[in-house]
Amino acid sequence: MSNKAHKRLVEEIKFGDVQFVETEGMPRVIKNVALLGGVARRGKDSYSYPVHVMENAVRAGKYDNCRCFINHPGDQDIKSGRRDLMNLAGIVKSPRVEEGKIKGDIQLLPDQFGDKFFNIAKMMPEAASCSHVADGKLKYEGGNAFVEEIKTVLSVDLVVQGATTLNVFESEEYQKGTEMDYADITIAEFKTKRPDLAKTLIEEGQQSRDDEVKKLVESSNALKILVDEQKVKEAQANRKIAVTKLLEESKLPKTAKTVLFVEQLVGLDDEGFDEKAKKLIEDRMSLVGGVKNMGGGGNGGNKDESGDFDSAYNSLTG
Repeated sequence: MSNKAHKRLVEEIKFGDVQFVETEGMPRVIKNVALLGGVARRGKDSYSYPVHVMENAVRAGKYDNCRCFINHPGDQDIKSGRRDLMNLAGIVKSPRVEEGKIKGDIQLLPDQFGDKFFNIAKMMPEAASCSHVADGKLKYEGGNAFVEEIKTVLSVDLVVQGATTLNVFESEEYQKGTEMDYADITIAEFKTKRPDLAKTLIEEGQQSRDDEVKKLVESSNALKILVDEQKVKEAQANRKIAVTKLLEESKLPKTAKTVLFVEQLVGLDDEGFDEKAKKLIEDRMSLVGGVKNMGGGGNGGNKDESGDFDSAYNSLTG
């Protein structure tokens, strides 16, 4: 059974057998500096760095020109994900794997920080050590833990030697310091430090927003249908009132207010309705008058078309 975890890897290692190169007009260099050992310890917990993992990191160029600072980053540096340029002492050159360790040459700046790094390493190596700071994958298998991959090397810092007598150990205080303060973190910092979580939250937010928009559109469409239906009912009611008024004002006999005639009036376009309706009623009056003069019964002899206005309208609309 095995499991994996992403981990901030912070290991310290003594300088070892280094060489100090000072050439006039050239940057000072500390050669053969041990940057990372093979085992990390913190209390009872320990894990190892297989040689092939270190070789892969060096081959991938992850230690090339790696920055070297005086001390580990402070809380504000950790929150911002940026280091203070004023604490920069130098960079790593020619990284390689030797004797089960990652070693390199540190090229120093000609300023107080480069001087500090050089002087401590040369005159008081027992008081400080190099501490590699990186992100990687830690794998647990068969009761043992080892680094499966060094993903990103952030820096190699000069730090005060810890109380342990071991060559390599993990700084527990710094490990605590790497935890993100979510109360103060900005969106940009969150995206930088946890792009996986940021992507998940963005996707979930988009899905939630899409679902919400879909519900709003559905509700809007349903409301529109109800409004349209209400408008149709109101239009029909208003049309009935208008037709009723026109027929009452006319001299048209009751028997002439047939279903077909009412349907014809109600079906007229809104534009110019009054004028068109009055014209039809006048034509109807002329027709009725002509039928009467011919001795007809006023309804063209068709009993099925006769009836009062209400029954005609109700037949039409209901």
